[in-house]
Amino acid sequence: MQEKKECDWKIGDTYAYKIARSISKDVNLIGKYMIFRKVDDNKDNKIYESPIVYVQITDDSKLPKTKEEIEELQYVITVNEGNVRHQYRMQLDNITRKMEELIYIGNYVDLITPNDEYIQREKISIWGCSIRNVNYILDKLKRLGTNKYPVYYETDPKNIPDSHIRFLMRVQHYKKILKIDPPDEAIVKDDPLLYIALVDSLMIGGFVKNPVGFINEETKQETYKRIRKLKDIINSSSDEDKKERIEALDEFEKKVREYKCTFLKVNGSVMHINPKKLE
Repeated sequence: MQEKKECDWKIGDTYAYKIARSISKDVNLIGKYMIFRKVDDNKDNKIYESPIVYVQITDDSKLPKTKEEIEELQYVITVNEGNVRHQYRMQLDNITRKMEELIYIGNYVDLITPNDEYIQREKISIWGCSIRNVNYILDKLKRLGTNKYPVYYETDPKNIPDSHIRFLMRVQHYKKILKIDPPDEAIVKDDPLLYIALVDSLMIGGFVKNPVGFINEETKQETYKRIRKLKDIINSSSDEDKKERIEALDEFEKKVREYKCTFLKVNGSVMHINPKKLE
């Protein structure tokens, strides 16, 4: 059995890597630094002890030297899920403290990280590469952007297998068109905006774990009540675009009214299936 190669980076160890190439003609990063800060270990790697790191990038060629300076830097997005959930961590393979390409800055822990960060606890599903393959990292920066300047793509929720991501996408959609924010600490059953977003995500298809259940006549009647609440909120405002927002709710109400769902028993569990998916 091959002996596992150890990494001598400690939690909080922070290194800089000077960029020698640019990612496009329009974005010149030459002379700037990528900053790697270890926050965890990937214990699943059987060959290397791969540090889990954040990747940040400097705005200029100045090397950051303090905790405050590092906290001000942008974080490179490593995973974008449906434009609603971001990851900022990655793993570095085959790393040692003595690599000539890296400049040791210091050890910093408990730095401020992006407030929209999602960390998957159950299993590390983050991408990784060798420090010498910086082209891969720069490509991530070009395609996904940073926490301050994310790059978003048109994404159809029908193509999203994760039901929670799909729900968050519908929440974002209705917040945008209705201009209504759910209250802080709101849960679905107590907030009309979140309720209709969840019902919408259910109708898109697929198995969804949720506090609503299947879409039946009772669910529909409850949805109509939530739609009326949202209309009351809109009508009580002084905005000029009330008509367009009410029309958006009318369209959704029609969608719910026309939706039909069949039930199928699979391995003892009842699942609902949109008949349109069977055509």
